[in-house]
Amino acid sequence: MTGEAQGGLAAFQAGVGSGELRIEDGVAEKIAGILDDLAASVGKSEVDVADAAHPQGFGTFGSGDQLQAGFEGKVGQAREHLGQFVAQIKQLAGSVRAAGAAYANQDVATGGAIDTVGEGVK
Repeated sequence: MTGEAQGGLAAFQAGVGSGELRIEDGVAEKIAGILDDLAASVGKSEVDVADAAHPQGFGTFGSGDQLQAGFEGKVGQAREHLGQFVAQIKQLAGSVRAAGAAYANQDVATGGAIDTVGEGVK
């Protein structure tokens, strides 16, 4: 995960945690569902990349072995990055759901406060 992405996710999570960021619950679940689908798709790509980890056809010379080793190293790096991306997407989906819950909790609290004030007016 890049430093910039980590910083953005941390800022988003901080906004949710502080109550400054709330997303209407139905909207939050829709966004989180889209993120879940994205994570699943990227996860499938990670599997597809893993399937390509040991290609043939580089030949039997030393240079062919070096090319194959280099390719396999790049496949490993790609899998690692894809795995980090999936983890980041899942964290973001969880944060979006938390923002939806914060909205619902605030809505209930506000409704309770209005009811309390209304009882004093009667």
